[in-house]
Amino acid sequence: MTKFLFSALAAGLALSAATPTFAKEVRITVDLAGIDLTDPMDLRLAHERIEQAVERACYYGTRGIADRIAREACSKDGMDKALSELEVRTDLALGNS
Repeated sequence: MTKFLFSALAAGLALSAATPTFAKEVRITVDLAGIDLTDPMDLRLAHERIEQAVERACYYGTRGIADRIAREACSKDGMDKALSELEVRTDLALGNS
């Protein structure tokens, strides 16, 4: 199962994934520079960027049902963790405005 670890960067979110197909860790940075987390439209853009990055990180090819199941589990785990981190950052932004 793919495990995501998130750490906040100055201008983005970073996520790491150990993909079962390759058994290595992959680090992905989602650029949030210029995104105002207090603006609903910018927040939607951040969500879209995260979703795209997670989908790319979790794509193992289409070799069968096992890959599809692994991709879905990976995507759910990645999105849950990324959105949790984004929520924390959004709360901080709203508290500092």
